[in-house]
Amino acid sequence: MRQELERLLDTHRAQRPEMQPQDYYKLLYQREFGCGHTAPAPETAERHLMEEYARAAGLPGADAVPEHVKGAALPGCVEDIGNGLCRIYLNGVWSREALRLLGRVFCATAREHKGETACFAAVLDGLTHWADAVLPPRDAQTLRRQTGTLRAAGCPAVHHSAAYREQYAPHYRVVRRCYADAWPALLLAQRVLESVSPGGHALLAIDGRCGSGKSTLAAHMAQVFGCPVFHMDDFFLPPELRTPERLAQPGENVHHERFLREALEPFAAGQPVRFCPFDCSAGVPGSAVEIPAASFAVVEGSYSLHPSLRGHYTASVFVTCAQAVQRARLTARGGADSWAVFEARWIPLEETYFKAHAVQALADLTLDTTPFV
Repeated sequence: MRQELERLLDTHRAQRPEMQPQDYYKLLYQREFGCGHTAPAPETAERHLMEEYARAAGLPGADAVPEHVKGAALPGCVEDIGNGLCRIYLNGVWSREALRLLGRVFCATAREHKGETACFAAVLDGLTHWADAVLPPRDAQTLRRQTGTLRAAGCPAVHHSAAYREQYAPHYRVVRRCYADAWPALLLAQRVLESVSPGGHALLAIDGRCGSGKSTLAAHMAQVFGCPVFHMDDFFLPPELRTPERLAQPGENVHHERFLREALEPFAAGQPVRFCPFDCSAGVPGSAVEIPAASFAVVEGSYSLHPSLRGHYTASVFVTCAQAVQRARLTARGGADSWAVFEARWIPLEETYFKAHAVQALADLTLDTTPFV
């Protein structure tokens, strides 16, 4: 951690030489505690973002922010601050929908990320050691004194210094880095969610290669939008249906008929969804679960875009990654023996299905998770 902390401080000092002691403290406070201890209401977060962006962009008011801007790329720059967090800056051209999403991921981060006071104390020790080694003696002494005062006050949150605000005009939000990585897919999910008419229902499907992060992406959507998630692994094909004739057909090693009958059709009818997830270790259905009725849900897993299911989705995402990354992730998950099984059996079945049914080509968005940690 010491080296990572020193790299972070060195980088910020080089990029922003006007940083004052409280700005270094604020950087590390955000690194530990994120955007704060209390999650704001989404409506409040959105309103503040609209107003702040309008001021920063020189617009006459929040109403002047356009609803849409072409493209799904993250408008502002992303700056890692460590500990799985980043700052997303309000530079660039933002739209109202992008600001709504930023407000949602900001609120989700506030709910999920909780720092530790003891860890922060250790980080502040690292800050003072770094300052003694890097900063001019007088500046290091000032930083040590101000940091000591803040420690005595209980390590409160602070604002940027006046010099920092004047020089750099900071406008950003601290969010989990994974949300920045998944931004295009989250924006697509938000569009689906916001397209649902009163009393209506919509589904977004996430298909793709094993080890690419389908379940992780679905979990991010559940956290940001509060939506239920259906997992295709719960509808694994039971032994009595694994006939040579069926398994010879691409994509037929999932019980898509049961998924349609027990999940998609009740969901579309506005009803709770009740089913028994298949227990792969026992080879039989497990205990029944019930998912309450909702207006928007996510379906994740290989074969979720099977031709018999595709027409039930409003939009879809195909998740992929480089083969070397796939191997590393699956090996880390289950060991070398597990990777050997995937390589010999499951991956060839998936690739045959992808090719036979043009799964990636027909998806609304492809998300390559190769660069993601």
